Amino acid sequence: MDSEKPTGTRGGDKAAGGVSARRRRLLKGTVAATPLLLTAVSRPVLGGGVCTPSGFLSGNLSHATHHLTCGGRSPGYWKKNCPHHHRNRLFRDIFVANWHDIHEDDWTPDPDLFTVLWMTGSEDLYEFGAHAVAAWLNAVQLSDYVMREDEVREVVNQVILYGAYTDPVSGRTMDAEETVYFFSGTFDI
Repeated sequence: MDSEKPTGTRGGDKAAGGVSARRRRLLKGTVAATPLLLTAVSRPVLGGGVCTPSGFLSGNLSHATHHLTCGGRSPGYWKKNCPHHHRNRLFRDIFVANWHDIHEDDWTPDPDLFTVLWMTGSEDLYEFGAHAVAAWLNAVQLSDYVMREDEVREVVNQVILYGAYTDPVSGRTMDAEETVYFFSGTFDI
């Protein structure tokens, strides 16, 4: 069956000494930025469908009453409907880093997109990779998705490289956890 979860075996335990510098930045940015960001952006606003990073970070309440449809599909949708020509593409071929740079203790240094969609929070912190892949697939496969491929890549790449995405308009940031929350708000199905 095409939508079955990929399987693999763990190739070893986490290396002594622990976590890569990128993952530490990802985690450090999460701890430092989340309380500030959560005060600026309320969950009811996000439920209204703020479809762009700038709109999400601005917390503009006027969008909440319009119930915007952002046109995206969730990781769960793409698990069942991932196009065959994208299934074997590697995460590192779409985004700036290979998986092992971000998740040093993970068993798969270079997973394909389909494998990343099936990873859980223990394999993929906040399911960041799964949401990044779903947003990217939305951008390349769906004409009604509000973000373009280059916009999705920019958000994901900044989080991977710097621990947070910085909106060029407002200067506000969102870390990995908030990026997952933002992407989730763009998924209609």
